[in-house]
Amino acid sequence: MNILLLCNGFKGTLSSGEANAAVAEGVRALMPEADIHSYELADGGQGASSIVAHVAGAERIELEVVGPDCLPVNGFYYRTATQAFVEIAAASGLVDSDLSKPLSTKTSYGTGQLIRHAVENNCESISVFFGGSATNDAGIGMAKALGVKFYDDSGNDLPEPALGLRMYPGEQPGRVAKIDKTELVIKKSHTLLGVVDVSNPLCGEKGASAVFGPQKGGTPDELLRLDSDFRKLESLVLEPAEQEMVSGLGAAGGAAFGLYAFLGGKVVSGPSYFLDLMNINEQIEWADVIITGEGKFDRQSVEGKLTAELYRRCRLAQKELYVLAGVVDLRKEEELLDGLFACDTTVIKEPGTPFEKLSALAKYFTKQVLLNE
Repeated sequence: MNILLLCNGFKGTLSSGEANAAVAEGVRALMPEADIHSYELADGGQGASSIVAHVAGAERIELEVVGPDCLPVNGFYYRTATQAFVEIAAASGLVDSDLSKPLSTKTSYGTGQLIRHAVENNCESISVFFGGSATNDAGIGMAKALGVKFYDDSGNDLPEPALGLRMYPGEQPGRVAKIDKTELVIKKSHTLLGVVDVSNPLCGEKGASAVFGPQKGGTPDELLRLDSDFRKLESLVLEPAEQEMVSGLGAAGGAAFGLYAFLGGKVVSGPSYFLDLMNINEQIEWADVIITGEGKFDRQSVEGKLTAELYRRCRLAQKELYVLAGVVDLRKEEELLDGLFACDTTVIKEPGTPFEKLSALAKYFTKQVLLNE
């Protein structure tokens, strides 16, 4: 039997690779002759660049950059001869952020420095993964590091190192009124992709400030002001139809918007990006059984997350998808989709580590479903 393992990471407990290993152990306990192929997955969130780098055979490049609090941090990205894989968390991440400082002063400048370093070292294709950011500056800091200039309504260049929309806490906002891209180092010959793991817009109740701002230390009043500034900025650079057309511009505090609007990049869905990169469609055709896994399987799992895209591809191939989860959280009225089956570790009563419990669940699944015993 050909078995394809495509587990997500179990947040805080198991990486994608560890989850695959646990499931493989459980399956092989009862089906030692099974032919098992496993692939690490990511959805564009934090840690995604390392998985892609492994697939692409890229080397890690380290350099000092400006962190989210305008202090030096040790950043990194991955590079081949012509490709670069940059993660916003590696330069502008929560781990380097003092949450007591105003969110409006935090900058994505360091992420722009990583991209610039890749461009200056002959990388033609650059993928930027927008997960784990500490910033909410609509990518203005990132764009400034790449040569874009921003001016307020008085014609003044917005200041550095406070690179966000607001000049300094307590002052009147230095709103962007004019943008100059003549010195932008990203050229038409470059391929620039922003990989997102959310579908949130830049503004509004589902936007960057409202949804992600509180976990980055933003106060209610500050977030309302930032959202107001974002609305003005968005209307300055995008037509209304364009604002609706592109999904995920609110990712990473609007850095995805900055990549699209200021740098001329393309914003893509993380799940599609990763599954295409690994030629998963061919593996789906090969497999008799396809198993994924995640820490919590709920309605969101089938409404835009990695599992949803994987399920879509399985249905196109007329294959079923099995989900092994830490917890399945679906109300009775939320029936599973046709061809999608899920079970969780609550059926395993013995104590154990997350790895041991997932392995035991895989063994239980193998016995009940694959062997039908």
